[in-house]
Amino acid sequence: MRLGALRHKVTIQEDTGSSKNSYGEVTASWTTLSGGSVFAAVEPLAGRELNEARQVHANVSHRVQCRHVAGVTPAMRISHDGRTLNILGVVNLKERGWLLEIMCEEAV
Repeated sequence: MRLGALRHKVTIQEDTGSSKNSYGEVTASWTTLSGGSVFAAVEPLAGRELNEARQVHANVSHRVQCRHVAGVTPAMRISHDGRTLNILGVVNLKERGWLLEIMCEEAV
């Protein structure tokens, strides 16, 4: 991947636990993963790519590619430009530890 394609600043966040507010509602607390603020290529999927991606994950809507960040799991999320993308799957491309392909769905 060409480095010029990594033009979006994203933050990878992990859930640090839940707490109850004064109304008794459970609220999640998210913090930035160590080394989780990176430049990435965020692409909405369309057409054939979307159909192929939905073969594996039913609700996939975006593909995020970034340099390797250790410890990224589907229990995390990505914050990008005021939007939240829930991580559905993480692939270490070619198992070389230099590029991650993260399949996401946009949270509504």
